[in-house]
Amino acid sequence: MAIVLMYRVGIHMARGQLIEGIADADAALQAAPEDFTYRNLIIDCRDLAMFFLGEDTSSRERRSRRSPAGGAARRLAYITEIVDALASARTTGPEEAAARLAARAPESVARQPQTRGDWLNAFACIAALLGDAARARHIVNTAIPLNGPGYRMGVELLVGSSSGTGTSMWAARNRWDGGLASMAASQTALFIEELDRWS
Repeated sequence: MAIVLMYRVGIHMARGQLIEGIADADAALQAAPEDFTYRNLIIDCRDLAMFFLGEDTSSRERRSRRSPAGGAARRLAYITEIVDALASARTTGPEEAAARLAARAPESVARQPQTRGDWLNAFACIAALLGDAARARHIVNTAIPLNGPGYRMGVELLVGSSSGTGTSMWAARNRWDGGLASMAASQTALFIEELDRWS
């Protein structure tokens, strides 16, 4: 039940339904055992929604972290760093929060390259907080595509293979591989640009 609710939180967040996301996060935390691997991830999603609603998240630094030390908890620890930095913007200002993100992002991405888009989305939040909506949109549009196309590629490959035409399957794969390579290069360039901006 906690996992189902956790996915619903993600859906609500993606749709901008922050109040519904907070409600499902609270329900997920109630349903989850104390040692639930994704407890901190749910807390982070809830606190991020609260931050964007203008609610106080200053207690984050004092909150005890109860997720297990290994496995998925370690892999997802960077999300807590991102949310903590964004939450600090309320008291230290967006520029200071951006500098904090820039200090932590390189090590995280070196360890887990697939997290680059999440760090870029954090920099998009900074741009939005500073009132630079155009830059925020540009960053988000560059950061998001590497997440979505993988699913679309999978569907296209499945359609190609089920129709019995191996040629269309490989054509789809090659087309998406080329597109993803181009997107990855754009993300890397933008990531370096944001680090230079705030370091």
